[in-house]
Amino acid sequence: MSKVSKAAWGLARWVRAIVQYDEAMKVVKPKQQQLKEAQESSAAAQALWDSALERLRAVEAEMKKLMDEFEATKAEEDRLKNQKDDCERKFKRAGSLIEKLAGEKINWQSSLAT
Repeated sequence: MSKVSKAAWGLARWVRAIVQYDEAMKVVKPKQQQLKEAQESSAAAQALWDSALERLRAVEAEMKKLMDEFEATKAEEDRLKNQKDDCERKFKRAGSLIEKLAGEKINWQSSLAT
C-alpha cells in the first residue's frame, strides 16, 4: 500500500490502529467495570470493617472501665474485710479484758471488806 499511495497507506495504518484500539477496548472496558465494582465492594467492606472496629474499641473501653471498677471494688472489699478482722480481734480482747477485770472486782471487794 505504501508503494501505491502514501495517503492511502497512512489512512490504512490509521484504520488498523482504530481496529486494534476497538479490540483492546473490548477487553479493557469489562475489566474497568470489574475494577470499579471491586473498588466499590472494597469501600463497602472497609466501611463495615471500620464500624466493627469502632464498636470493638467501644466495647474494650467499657470493659476496661468495668475492670477498673471491679478492681476498685475488690480493693474496697479487702480493706473492709481487714477492718472487720481487726474489729473482731479488738472485740475479743475487750471481752477477755472485761472477764479478767470482773475477777478483779471480786478481789477488790474482798480486799475492801478486810
